[in-house]
Parts: sequence; C-alpha cells; structure tokens
Amino acid sequence: MRRDAVAALLVAACVTFAAVAPARGVVLSEDPLEDSSTVLGAILRSFGFAFSGKVLAPPFNTEDANPAAAALFDTRLYFEHKTSSLKFVVHQAFLGGVRSHASLGLLGLGRGVPPPRWLPLQFSAADDSTVSLTTVTDWLYAAYTHGPLTVTVGRQPVTFGQAKIWRPTDLVATFSLTEVNTDYKPGADALRLDYVRGDKLSFTLVAAVGELESDHDFDASIHGSSVLGQLKYDWSDTELSVIGGMVRGDALAGVTVVRDIGGFNTYAEATATLITGKSLPALDAERGDVVTRAAVGATWRKGKLNVTPELLWNGFGSFDRDNYIALATSTRVAIGEQITLGRAYAGVVADWELHPLMHLSGIGLVNVRDPSALVSAAFSYNIANNTSAVLGAYVPVGKRPSLATGIDVRSEYGLFPVFVFLHVKAVI
Repeated sequence: MRRDAVAALLVAACVTFAAVAPARGVVLSEDPLEDSSTVLGAILRSFGFAFSGKVLAPPFNTEDANPAAAALFDTRLYFEHKTSSLKFVVHQAFLGGVRSHASLGLLGLGRGVPPPRWLPLQFSAADDSTVSLTTVTDWLYAAYTHGPLTVTVGRQPVTFGQAKIWRPTDLVATFSLTEVNTDYKPGADALRLDYVRGDKLSFTLVAAVGELESDHDFDASIHGSSVLGQLKYDWSDTELSVIGGMVRGDALAGVTVVRDIGGFNTYAEATATLITGKSLPALDAERGDVVTRAAVGATWRKGKLNVTPELLWNGFGSFDRDNYIALATSTRVAIGEQITLGRAYAGVVADWELHPLMHLSGIGLVNVRDPSALVSAAFSYNIANNTSAVLGAYVPVGKRPSLATGIDVRSEYGLFPVFVFLHVKAVI
C-alpha cells in the first residue's frame, strides 16, 4: 500500500483510540416535575476506510490509486433544551477528511450526501482533492407542541417509510446504500406539522426547501424542494400510511402497509411518480409518464437473531447495463435520491446479538438481472459507556468492466471496489 494511504489509516487509528475514553454527559439543568431539561454534549466519531480492487487500477484509474485509504472525522457539539411544550435542538458538526487519492472523493462509499438545503449554515476552511475541513450546522430546529399538534421549524431529520434496505417513500433525505453509520440523518431545511389524534390516527406535512447546487445563500429552486403529506392509521396489528405531494418537481403518491403475521413483521411500500414538465431528467421517462417503485419484506426474530429479506422494484433504473454509466452520473444519483442502477433486486439484512455488548451483522444485495451482488459483514462492540466501535467490510461479486470495445459495464456491483471500514463513536 502506498505510504500516504498507510498514513491516512494511521491517523484514523489514532483518532479511534483517542475516542474510547469513558463518556460523560453534561446536564445543565433538569426539573422532572416540570418535565424540562437542558443538555450540552459532544459526539466524537472517526471513520477509516481502505479500498482495493481492479476498478481502482489502470486503465480505469491512475497507477497510484490502488490500493487507497481515507480517514474522516466528525466532532458533533450538541445542545438540547426541552420543556413539556417546547424543544430546541442544535447539532454543530466539524468535519475533516484526508484521502490518499483524489478519486476517492467521487466514490461516495461509506458516507452519503446531505439533502438539498437552503440555509447558509456551512463553512469550508479547506477543500481540495485530498484534504477537507468543514463546519456545518447539521440540525437546528425548534418544535412547539400544543395539544395534538406539533410544529417543527428548521434544519431537521426527515424520514418516511418502513422498509429496512430500500425505502421508496423516503425521498426528502436518504442514506447512502453503503452508509456505515445511520445514527444521525442529515437535516433538511423544512417546516413540519404533526397532528396526532388518539393512538390510531396521525397526519404529517413536510415542506422542505433547498437547491441542488447549494451555495448556502438562501437560494431555492423547485428541483431542490419537496412538499409531502402523510396520513397514518393504526389498527391492532396493522399500520396503513398514504403519502402524496411533490418531490423536486415530480408528483408523487404512495402507500405503506405494516402488519404482524405470526412471528413475522411484514411490510410493503410503493410509490407512483408522475414525470412533469419540471421534473429532473429520468432515463426512459418523459413528461406524463408514471414511474413506479416498490419494496416488500418481512422481519423474522428467533431469540437474539433478526433476519429480514427484502425485494425491490426500481422503475428509475434499467435492465440494460449500457445505461449504467449515464444513470451513475445523473443528478438523481448525485443528490442521493436514487441509490440503485438496476430495476429488480433482492436483499437480506441480519443481526445477531453475540453478547449484550457485541453484535454481528450482515447484508447481502443482489441485482437479479446482471447478476451481481454486494456482500457486507460487520462486528460491533460497545467498548465503554456510550462508546462503540464497528469493524466491517464490503465485498462486490460481479463481472468487472471491460475496455475491449470502449467502456463495457458488465454488472452494477462489478463497478465497486472492495473496502474495509472502521467506525468509532463516543457520546460525551
């Protein structure tokens, strides 16, 4: 491995061992009788990645790009004030990155991209091909509750859907398919209304504002903005949700059903997207076309083992491998809205509690038409109070690209390198 790649991994390891001190919370004030509290703290996270594979070597990349490494550091200061009716939350993240090669910035593996944003809450002190240093206000929101209604304003996490691997309805802000840590979803600049009636009926309205090429200068566009409403009703063993609205120029309608059947928790969610005159470009879809997406799965629990198989239909993908490059470089992929290139997939995710402090997890994704697959395994360990570490790897299975007749992409996951990751988190 090249010397700078080794150096990046060593830096990540140093931060890892520095972050495993016992964590202590700081409660500035607390009044249980008034149901109020004020908390100040910090979350320290480090990510180390090592990449290797033929797709990083010539002729697909430069000679010094394989193997390669990256180290990412995330120090998150947080403040939270809560009363019976008011909640105010701030998460300020200080992000640093060191990459052994410039091409790693384009891989998008292990960490996803934030959603389109509007508020000017980011500053970059350094941002070149191999080194980055940024501070960003990831969450900044206030929530006020009066009776059954809660109004939340500001940069906040927004999540829809119930699927475990792919979520067709979770389009305002999404995680990367290979996201190493999903504890903190990047916030969207939004106004949210939640109305809850009893324990069965609820309604959510989210209006998120942003721009695709965000300069953080209060600019906004229809391509960076979304408005969605969701109505949810719970029966004794069934939950039904319907969703509709506009997502970055597309008109969208969807439904989600969750039901307990015996020892299984089953779910299905589907969306129909109408391509309008203001939609982002979509492969093989023109104005007036309807594009469908759907995921169905079930979670089976046996003792300390959870297994969830899932199927996905992605109408925005393609069965033709010749279209993969165009899809991979499209705007929908760049902003994280589309995380697969094909149309039909099968996947399984599993978690096994080896010990109250140790878990072994795995995930397998298969593009059934290629065919190709991406397999991952990870071992997590709670080192100390509020401190944990995860060591894992992703291994692609599939035909590698060929240059015999130009760039011949022969499978989706054949485009991926092998990569190993180490993630450590401490909450103070």
